[in-house]
Amino acid sequence: MNLEQMHDRCPNSTLRGTAKLQGWKFVIGPRGYASINSDTEKVTHGAIWLLSEYDEKELDKCEGVSIGLYRKEEIEVEFEGASVECLVYIENQAVHKSASLTYRNKILAGAEALSLPLEYVDELKAELNR
Repeated sequence: MNLEQMHDRCPNSTLRGTAKLQGWKFVIGPRGYASINSDTEKVTHGAIWLLSEYDEKELDKCEGVSIGLYRKEEIEVEFEGASVECLVYIENQAVHKSASLTYRNKILAGAEALSLPLEYVDELKAELNR
């Protein structure tokens, strides 16, 4: 979600805007990094990026797809009033853990830069401070 980090990892990517994921919850996984879990009662907000093939391969490396840390899925999100399929990375282990202070700050800076809804940012803070 952090704009600077995404630019560093995927220099050819273009931010398209923000999206809403119904039925998903933001979580911190067992390694202390962000993911989402299915939860019919929750809504998650995030960024939509247009990725080049090169950028997707680089993101796969960063997320540890080849060694099974994260998996890629296509899920339906609400973007600009329409339902669209988006690529997401989901951590393969569902155990929750704490994130480092530096990582928490990166996530919150990204949420602020994207102007995500304040109510959702409060939920992020609560999850990050568990």
